[in-house]
Amino acid sequence: MQSFFIIQMQRILMPDRVVLPAAVLFDMDGTLLNTEDLWFLSEIELMKSFGIQWTNADHQVCVGGPASRVTDYMIKRIGETIDPVVLMQQAEVSVEKVFARNEISWQPGAKELLDSVTDHEIPTALVTASSSAIVSLVARQIDLSVFDSIITGDDVENPKPYPDPYLQAAGSLGVEVRNCVVIEDSNTGVKSALEAGAYVLCVPSHPILISDDRMRSIPTLTQTKIMDLDIKLWTTERS
Repeated sequence: MQSFFIIQMQRILMPDRVVLPAAVLFDMDGTLLNTEDLWFLSEIELMKSFGIQWTNADHQVCVGGPASRVTDYMIKRIGETIDPVVLMQQAEVSVEKVFARNEISWQPGAKELLDSVTDHEIPTALVTASSSAIVSLVARQIDLSVFDSIITGDDVENPKPYPDPYLQAAGSLGVEVRNCVVIEDSNTGVKSALEAGAYVLCVPSHPILISDDRMRSIPTLTQTKIMDLDIKLWTTERS
């Protein structure tokens, strides 16, 4: 395991050397894959069954989850007493139907960056709040076998925005999370990664309300290279 101390010494003694992360941890929906529109469509169809017109503003509230927060918000919009467990199950079914009948595609630049990371033999993990059932549907269209580890919403007791998913991902790879770079797109995911202690490269799918020395933001992964994951970039920008 590459220790935090060694990485710090590399920064001091070899300032011109690229310091690549011990691992790169990728969020899935909206970051790697263009699936946010599918989530939006599934929400529209579910809420239509309750007579509710679901808007993009509603969807933006729900981006990043977790499922419990989304369910609570939906119940408020419906305005009736509904068992949240039942509604969550209905939401899951709606998502699965939409994912099963629609094409899933990569976000611009995402596949190229993932390939570059794996070519450099840097460990990777897919860390998503989506359920294992959703990930299985995605895997029918997108090859997820390239990831060394996959952490779904079913694998942790406390999902994003808690730090547990990224802590578990780093642990599964045998690396220290504070030496990892997380690639995220939502406030929920960014908070989770920062709370875990990782560096964050944010590709916002909507306005990010968090500011932190360990976070950098870029508009898109297009043209993003392996050198853009140099950990020294984060320390340079805040100095």
